[in-house]
Amino acid sequence: MNNYKKKKDPIESRKLILETAIELANTYELSQISFDALAKKCGLSKGGIIHHFPTKEAIFDTLFKENFEEYKIWVQEELNSEDLPNPAIALLRITLKKCNDESYRRLMKVIYKCLVNNEQYCQLWNEWFSEHIIKNLDEDSEIKTLLGSLVAIGIWNMNTLGLYKIETQKMNKILDVLPK
Repeated sequence: MNNYKKKKDPIESRKLILETAIELANTYELSQISFDALAKKCGLSKGGIIHHFPTKEAIFDTLFKENFEEYKIWVQEELNSEDLPNPAIALLRITLKKCNDESYRRLMKVIYKCLVNNEQYCQLWNEWFSEHIIKNLDEDSEIKTLLGSLVAIGIWNMNTLGLYKIETQKMNKILDVLPK
């Protein structure tokens, strides 16, 4: 039976489109990904994809927002888990705990590419960071938090781009020396 003629479950189709977009975004620049490439890779018609996402930007907007929401939940759980000396420790813990998870790395690469390619996403990140990480800190705490955050983001970038992979043993040692 022709793939294009079968009735597809809308939820499964949407999930397949997003998973395929992640796969393609981990191989190509976002500007190089077309509806045709998505359709060919996931076995849906171009019209089927457009039914769920009218533009290519809508696909990456969904990927960014859904995955950024998940990231924020992870950070918030760390922030709530215990009395931290500063919020940057939560960012560091999440970065280190997740850095060897291949699924996490693939999603973070898409978030990274979205941030690089769209000022709107940078603004969303900045608003969240200002509101939840550095809000209401005194000057000394803010400086420590900014420094720790830069370290976390540096590790995140190195890991996401595949420039340096932290071995599990080293990661565990770093986690052990972070304030509890």
